[in-house]
Amino acid sequence: MTSNRFRQRITAIVATCAFTVVLVSPAAGSSGFGDTASTDFAAPAIQWMVDSGLTTGTSPGCFSPDQPMDRGQLAAFVWRYLGEPAGSGHPFTDVSSGDYFGDAVSWMYGAGLTTGTSPTTYSPARIITRGELATFLWRLDGSRSAPASAFTDVDRSRFYARPIDWMVDRGYTTGTSAETFSPDRALSRAEFATFLYRFAGSPHVVVQPGGVCEATGVSDFYGVKVFEQDFIDVNAMSTLSVGVHHRDEFVVSQYSWEGDHASTGGVNCSAPEEKRTIHRDNPEDAIYMCHPGGNPDAGHVMTSIGDTAGYSWAWMTPNQSFSGVNEVRWDVNITDLGNRQFTEVMVVPAGNWDPYASVPSLPCLVVTFAFPCDAMSYPGLNAIGTSSFNGQLIIATPDGNETVRDGAPGSDPARTSIRERRTHFFRDNGNGTVTFGQEQENGSYRTVTANGSFPDGEVKVVFKDHGYTPLKSEFGFPYGEPTFTWHWDDLIVAVDGNTLGTNS
Repeated sequence: MTSNRFRQRITAIVATCAFTVVLVSPAAGSSGFGDTASTDFAAPAIQWMVDSGLTTGTSPGCFSPDQPMDRGQLAAFVWRYLGEPAGSGHPFTDVSSGDYFGDAVSWMYGAGLTTGTSPTTYSPARIITRGELATFLWRLDGSRSAPASAFTDVDRSRFYARPIDWMVDRGYTTGTSAETFSPDRALSRAEFATFLYRFAGSPHVVVQPGGVCEATGVSDFYGVKVFEQDFIDVNAMSTLSVGVHHRDEFVVSQYSWEGDHASTGGVNCSAPEEKRTIHRDNPEDAIYMCHPGGNPDAGHVMTSIGDTAGYSWAWMTPNQSFSGVNEVRWDVNITDLGNRQFTEVMVVPAGNWDPYASVPSLPCLVVTFAFPCDAMSYPGLNAIGTSSFNGQLIIATPDGNETVRDGAPGSDPARTSIRERRTHFFRDNGNGTVTFGQEQENGSYRTVTANGSFPDGEVKVVFKDHGYTPLKSEFGFPYGEPTFTWHWDDLIVAVDGNTLGTNS
C-alpha cells in the first residue's frame, strides 16, 4: 500500500498538472488524428493528451484509439502526466534504459507502484485490462476507500473490486453498461485516455479537426455529425424520404424481380442470398430496411432497381435540410454490375431539389451512345456529386467541366460480395477542392480530388441507386438478366460547427 508521504507528494503533483492543463492553449488543427472522429466519446480526452504533450500518436496522424493498451504505454503516459519524475532504478531484465518507457518504469518501481510481473520482469508488452487500470489509478490516488459498486460482474474477492468502487465513487466510470464494468476486458487506448482525463479533473479543451492517419488513409470528420442513421431502430426509415422514378414508361422489361434478404416478418429478414419479390411501382418494395436474423446491430437498408428496359433510379434523403455541410459518409457494397448500374451521392441546394427530375447524372457512355454530356453533370442545379461507377471513382460538378475520374472502367480492385460494405466519404476540403474516398480491403482509402465545393446555403444530401439498362445488350434485346441490390448503412452528414444552430 502507498505510504501517506507518497500520497501527499502525488496529490501535489496531480493538482499542479491539472492546473497546468487548464492553462495550456489548444493545439492547432494538425494536433488532430485521422482515426479519431471529433464526436467520439474519447475525443476531448485525446485532445487533452495532445495539448498536454502526453502523446503524438502511434504514427503520423494516427492515435489508434481501439488498439489495446500495454504496460509499457501505461507507464509512459502516467509518468509524462506527472511531470516525468526521476526514478531510482529497477531490477527488470526486459526493460532497458533506451526504451521509451524505461525511465517511467524506473520511477514506478521506486515509487512502489509496481513490483513487476515477477522479480525480474515487468512485461511491458503485456496487454492490461480495465480492472488493472482501475487498480493502478486507485493506488496513484492513495488506495482510498469507497462504497461498493453495483456492478454484477465485479467479483468482490478480486484485486480490482475496491479500485472499481473508487472509480465509480469518483465519477470516473459508469461502466460498459448499467450493470457491468467488464474488468477483465482489454483496455483500449481511447478508454485509457478517457480515464486519465477524468482523473485529471476533465480540464476544458477545444476539440480540433483531425488530419489523415497516414498508416490507413483514414480521415477524421471535418465537422460535427448532425445526422446519423445506422438502421438499428425499427423506425429508422421514418428519418428518410424515399422514392423510385422510372424515366421510361413505354418500355417495361419486368414489373417484378428478386431482391436480397427475404422478409421474415416486420423489419426482420433472412440471409442476403434468400430473395424477396420487388414490385416495380412500389417504393416500399424497392427501398427497404431489414435486420438479418432479427439482429438490430446488423440492420441496413437495401435499394433494388430491376426494370432494366430504360433508366430508373431509387433515392433516399434525410427529411431535413442542412447548412454548412462539409462531409458525407456512407457504407455500401461495391459489387457493381458493370457500366450500367451504380450508386451516386449528391449534395444539392435544398430549393432546387426535385427527386423526380431527370437529372443527367449518368456517366456518359460516349463509346456506345452519342450523348451530349461530359460524364456526370448537374446543369441548372448547382449540385455536386460522386459515383462509384464500373470500377471508377467520379466527382462531378454543375457544368461537368471539373469532372474527375479515378481508374479505368472495370479496374476497381476492391469489389466485394453483397455481404461486405465499405465506407465512402465525400468531403468539401474548404480550399476550393472536394475529395471522394472509398475504403479498400486493407483499411486504406482510394481517393480522387477535384476542384469544386459544396453548394452554399441549405442543402439536401441524396443517396441514389441508378439503373440505366444495366443488363441488356449494348444495342438490343433481350433484357432478361438477374437484377441487383445495393446494401447501405451508416449514413452520416457532418457540418461546420459554426452552423450547428441553423440545421432544421
